[in-house]
Amino acid sequence: TTFAGDPSSSTAVDGSTSVSRFNIPFSLQFNYYGGSYTLYISEKVSGAIRTINMGTQIVSTLKLSTTAGNRDGPLSSAQFNGQSVIHLWRFGSQLMLYKTDMLNHKVRAINLQTNEVTTLIGGNQGHGDGIGTNGYFDKPRSLSIFNTSTGHTFMLVGGSGYSGRQLKAVNISGSGVQATSVRVIGRNFNTDQ
Repeated sequence: TTFAGDPSSSTAVDGSTSVSRFNIPFSLQFNYYGGSYTLYISEKVSGAIRTINMGTQIVSTLKLSTTAGNRDGPLSSAQFNGQSVIHLWRFGSQLMLYKTDMLNHKVRAINLQTNEVTTLIGGNQGHGDGIGTNGYFDKPRSLSIFNTSTGHTFMLVGGSGYSGRQLKAVNISGSGVQATSVRVIGRNFNTDQ
């Protein structure tokens, strides 16, 4: 059963799921809040971020990327480059959407309350450590987030490093908009840091 979209068209169309159109839905994340579910979708080719309200079954475009680039700021004017994987995480009442920005070699953070886009970490192609815009990735392709027993929040980023052979752990404890440390898994990593 087709829930949404049409294989005969790749043009983005909002509206009911029966008339909606997508351009290669690539990464999916559910969020439950206020009694309803929302499905967030990242499209592979355009990098657009779409949503489906599961109660009303209405498709909306949160961000339609028409021009590849590398720009933070308001979501309406922010630019991304390359396919991306998304991950939702809540810090108190603040819902964050994290997005790999593959060809910009970074991870972006989108505050879904303010619709502000920032660079969480990265921007340099390579395999070194470093936080903020001093961080290094090589076409990050995947990410996941978890809490540790010691109260830290870590993001694991895969496909980073020379030829995509590294898995990095990024400490995003606190507000979720700033990385406080980064470690390569397997090199003296522990979740107490």
